Amino acid sequence: MSAAPDNLASDSAATEPLGDVMSRVARKLQEEHGEVEATLRAITGSATRIVPNAEACGISYVTGPWKIEPRAWTSDLPKDVDSLQERLKQGPCLDAVWEQLVVRVDDVAADQRWPQFAQEAASMGVGSMMCFQLFVQGDQLGAMNMYARTQGAFDDECQDIGQMLAAHAAVALAGAASSTASLKS
Repeated sequence: MSAAPDNLASDSAATEPLGDVMSRVARKLQEEHGEVEATLRAITGSATRIVPNAEACGISYVTGPWKIEPRAWTSDLPKDVDSLQERLKQGPCLDAVWEQLVVRVDDVAADQRWPQFAQEAASMGVGSMMCFQLFVQGDQLGAMNMYARTQGAFDDECQDIGQMLAAHAAVALAGAASSTASLKS
């Protein structure tokens, strides 16, 4: 399995082994350990570099019981889509935060799970999405949400790479949140 070139430490041409890419991402996330915003930015930046066809990424970050806020978006699209879901109280990112480990939407305009969301998100230019729950044992931290303007942009390989990144990201984010809480006390 290969990933799109990551550019964190390499200018290699085509693709490189996924293990090499994920090792580099894990080290980058560890470097940002201790500061939540920097960790969130490292997560979203890594996602758009290594997950094939991911054009934009954002985090739906849990800030309280049933309360999320958009954070660390790579463009305005993730922020706007998160705000839309918060307003409508429906959508794939919310399902990923609270209910499912992975939510993949191959054709946003045609998806019937969230009819009002689908219509409005498609009009914003969203073609397909993948959302991954960020969690560690006993704690839901949010969701990592990836976007593409074309339908069917994400396949099983994209989903596998996203799941690996989400697992690394959740551990790094939990560590950063714990460090931030320790500093405040």
